[in-house]
Amino acid sequence: MRRRCENPSRPDYKWYGARGIQVCQEWQSFRVFARWALAKGYAESLTIDREDNDKDYTPGNCRWVTIKDQERNRRNTFMVTYQGKQCALSELAEKAGLNTSTVLTRVQRQGWTVEAALNTPVRPGGWPREARC
Repeated sequence: MRRRCENPSRPDYKWYGARGIQVCQEWQSFRVFARWALAKGYAESLTIDREDNDKDYTPGNCRWVTIKDQERNRRNTFMVTYQGKQCALSELAEKAGLNTSTVLTRVQRQGWTVEAALNTPVRPGGWPREARC
């Protein structure tokens, strides 16, 4: 987290420090950061994630999530409104038991509604599971 924000020689610096993303002053102390991390559910299997990718690493903007959840919080994640909520299309496709590329093709290239793309079987008789955000 600190290296990508503070070290211009790192390849990922351009996406963090060069964009102005910083680690908050209070987290410059590892002990303070460690206390926050443990209180917020830190585990070896999780990674730190900024809820708003345009804001800094701060206690109010960070959480511990799985790699899969973090991948859905990227700028290039295809977000849709489904049942009144903003959701990652990949998450909906997974929950419906469909391939993400199938659903994405239906929506982007073929102009289907999200509802139709998620609720139309790929082959006759093969109905997908219900998708929910």
